Amino acid sequence: MAVPNFPSKPRSGFDSMSFPNDLKSGQRQFYTNITFMDYSFDTSSLMQGGAGGGAMVTLPMPRRLNDAENIIWEEWSGMDKMLGLAQTIAPPSALVSALTTGGEMASIGTGLALNPFMYMMFKRPQFKEHTLSWTLTPNSQQESDTLRRIINKCKKSALPSTTGSVFLMKYPQVAQVTLKASGSDRYLYKFKPCAIISVQVEYTAAGMPSFFKSGAPTTVNLTLQLKEIQLWKSDDIQDV
Repeated sequence: MAVPNFPSKPRSGFDSMSFPNDLKSGQRQFYTNITFMDYSFDTSSLMQGGAGGGAMVTLPMPRRLNDAENIIWEEWSGMDKMLGLAQTIAPPSALVSALTTGGEMASIGTGLALNPFMYMMFKRPQFKEHTLSWTLTPNSQQESDTLRRIINKCKKSALPSTTGSVFLMKYPQVAQVTLKASGSDRYLYKFKPCAIISVQVEYTAAGMPSFFKSGAPTTVNLTLQLKEIQLWKSDDIQDV
């Protein structure tokens, strides 16, 4: 059975990049994994990768970690519904006419106002949005090359690819983000698969143009704006 908006299954041997290169060694026990996967409506057959190539990128923890639940509720007026019903089932009476045309002015003179019978109706949760930012400073030529590959991978995954038809484009890849913490990650929050809305790269993050002899920037700011493609439900929140 197809599962809507679910990323395709990973395959073995896909590209893996870490910055800095020793991120997961030594005393560094906190980092972010971002796995790029093909968008798929049916996960039964598709593999990770596609034209953009599958990859896992490992970066330090972002500068800020903010988790926001936004739920859509809508105001609903029972008075509006009742007045509309009264006008449709019978000719407008003097009371209905007064309520609909002069009710507001009459309330000024009488000190009485119509009860609007206002309610809040639940609509749906909103798709979560995340902004993840890093300031990344290479310490070697190898790390400069790795950072360049990571940036290019983020950009390629965010963009659609060609299909051989001038009329069609293949969906961009989606990102699965996982926050890893020493000992246990149960104190942090989880991500649903995310569409990549924006990739922003600042090559003068040192405050002015600053480059190594190779031409690589000495400091780069990388910002990913993500929007989850699945809605959260109360069952998704784990208490343990």
